[in-house]
Amino acid sequence: NEDPSGDYNEYSVKKVISLNDIQITLKGDKSYNLAIWTYEGYSYSLYLADGISENEFRDILNAVMN
Repeated sequence: NEDPSGDYNEYSVKKVISLNDIQITLKGDKSYNLAIWTYEGYSYSLYLADGISENEFRDILNAVMN
């Protein structure tokens, strides 16, 4: 249940979204760089150096989770 990303930056924006009944935390500044979630006992993270919008993260995560 811990953050597996290894990214210890302090981001100004943090938002929890739900995708396929999975709670995903998005973090970033002007856009989102990091997504963190837990599924079936495993923790996951996705970091993108160039931040993207919430909708773009949703598209990527939908592709990864399906």
